[in-house]
Amino acid sequence: MMNPSGILFFIACTVITILNAVAQSHVEKRLEEKRIEGLTKETGTTYFLVFGDWGRNGQGDQQDVADWMGIAANQLTARFVI
Repeated sequence: MMNPSGILFFIACTVITILNAVAQSHVEKRLEEKRIEGLTKETGTTYFLVFGDWGRNGQGDQQDVADWMGIAANQLTARFVI
């Protein structure tokens, strides 16, 4: 029989897993709705994103840039971010 802290840990992990799956589904749906025209993926090519953080706390259009980077990464199936 599991002790109470083990049961709480199991419940917390289950809830986090479910929330992650729901969030991932929502993000993927949102990314698929937008596409960058003319951005094409070539076979046998590895794509990745490079970005810097100037610490503006989301100001200066940072959120727009991040959203479009996500769209490009999804469209190109980017493998990693630097």
